[in-house]
Amino acid sequence: MTNDFPNEPVSCCETCDFVLRIGIFFDGTLNNATNISHQRGKGFREEADDSYKSDYTNVWKLHKVYPRLHSQRTIKGERYIFGNFYIEGVGTDDLEDDDGWDSATGSWTTGIIAKTKKGGAAAWGFVDAYANCNIRRIELDIFGFSRGAATARHFANLIKKLDGIHTVSTFQAKDYGRRPRGWERKLEPTDAMRGPKRTLNQQRRYLYSVFSEIPTQIKFIGLFDTVPSVISSAIDHTAQNDDNGVVMTDLPPGIATEKVIHLTALNEQRGNFGLKSVLSNPVACDLPEVNEEGNHLEECMYGAHSDIGGGYVSKETKMELGTAESAAEKALEKGWIGEHVSKSCTSETSISPNFLMPTQNTTETCIIEGENGRIIRTREIIDNGYTTPIEEYETKMERDHVDGRYARIPLQKMHDYAVANTVPFKSLDPDKNPNDSQFLRDQVDLPEDLQSIRDKLMVHKEISSEELELLYKDYLHHSDNEKSIRFLPFITPHARHESGKRLIFPNKS
Repeated sequence: MTNDFPNEPVSCCETCDFVLRIGIFFDGTLNNATNISHQRGKGFREEADDSYKSDYTNVWKLHKVYPRLHSQRTIKGERYIFGNFYIEGVGTDDLEDDDGWDSATGSWTTGIIAKTKKGGAAAWGFVDAYANCNIRRIELDIFGFSRGAATARHFANLIKKLDGIHTVSTFQAKDYGRRPRGWERKLEPTDAMRGPKRTLNQQRRYLYSVFSEIPTQIKFIGLFDTVPSVISSAIDHTAQNDDNGVVMTDLPPGIATEKVIHLTALNEQRGNFGLKSVLSNPVACDLPEVNEEGNHLEECMYGAHSDIGGGYVSKETKMELGTAESAAEKALEKGWIGEHVSKSCTSETSISPNFLMPTQNTTETCIIEGENGRIIRTREIIDNGYTTPIEEYETKMERDHVDGRYARIPLQKMHDYAVANTVPFKSLDPDKNPNDSQFLRDQVDLPEDLQSIRDKLMVHKEISSEELELLYKDYLHHSDNEKSIRFLPFITPHARHESGKRLIFPNKS
């Protein structure tokens, strides 16, 4: 039986004995559903901030199929009331400019800790609305993508550490009746933090109000490609390590009663996008595979970071492949532009007017056309006639259209894993949800050539070489890019890791 009263708390007299089930969804860095909706009313603009011009992620889509806020359902004889909260990604606020510093470091006012506090406050406010009622227990489902996955992990650890739903105190200064001396300045919680079924818990410089008298359990944790990438202090100047400062990303055994599911990106190789595994002995993730430790499951899937978590808009793409001589050949061999169709080269030569040592400069530009774009390789040859000529390469790739709908396969994967482990999602089948059929079709429908691939990947079957070629040509994204920051040519935030492989950090129990 289902009764929906969205956005309004249910009266205690109507629900004398019940369970609160709360879903919290932490979006990825520079992902913000409110900003996307706002921008779509104006049409796509390339100059807009990133959080306005991306697509909705899988985290947001799962949030939309979770039971609505304050809706009710009877499950196995128990009355449930649901909380459902979406928290926008690191580096963003609703209808505000993106914060470049926060998105680069994962810290500060829109960083991981700030988003954890926001999620905690939302859940705490929901429980507070029912604090005078008879609550049997609280059950949590926690989801996240990218740094949102790191936020989800930190939030889950805080729930366990504090033993309940919590909010950080809104402090007010203690009244001494005079100006306090430096050594006696203290802070007091506001009255709102006191009340039934809660206690105050001091942890370092934070004071939490915790619903510690209500049994609380994390049922399910669903993660899309966890990338903490935290620059945590003045000492830690790099995101390419497992030092995440105060952010708690390690998940102990048993933190979720049902399952911890982690979908990871097989084709992600950026140095600043190191993966935080949920396994103590993670695999290299070179091939699609599933590995388990206890109730932690990690599945490597084809795709780059946002092919797994969602957020790519279907459009043309351009990227700089770097200065390696072999860059063009490797991209062509991988099939990023499909089959080689044609190649054309032009050459220009000039002489530098140097009296002592005239130099001949030759620029050769080759355009390799493929089925879905082109690779442009420029070779500069500098020859002074005395020393060995210097050769410099620069390679770019343009793809005419990359379809973002592949991310709907990881969406369906996570949905199926979650439903199999008691998460109360609606079905993604439009025919089973006539009231939401158009929304679901917009979010889950796949082109015909991708459906057969989806069917195989959903049951862990190997796809054919032709199907893999199709993925690389039309659907998967080449995320590493040697393009530098404007005015800072020595910084390439999306460069491939020097090893050519992704950094993977183990989960420490």
